[in-house]
Amino acid sequence: MQSFNDVLKRAAIDTIDNLGQFVYIRGLKFEAIFRDEEFETDAGFQRIVSITITAIESSKVRKGDPVIVGNTAYSLKSIPETSDQLIEIELKRA
Repeated sequence: MQSFNDVLKRAAIDTIDNLGQFVYIRGLKFEAIFRDEEFETDAGFQRIVSITITAIESSKVRKGDPVIVGNTAYSLKSIPETSDQLIEIELKRA
């Protein structure tokens, strides 16, 4: 019988497999969910550019690593410390 954590890990991998696209971090190929959204807040419009990767993959990247998504270069702005199986990492334009 699988543990609950194993089920969560499998679900995270399945989510990335179904919704992800290939990105390159430090020249290494990763599958990630890319998000580029603009929304309105009390202070005006805010834009969030991020990738979501599995917790397993997040151990392979560091703040400041170069990221290529399509033809656009970014860098990893910050990597949150969390126990979640999917990690959303904010990007900034390089």
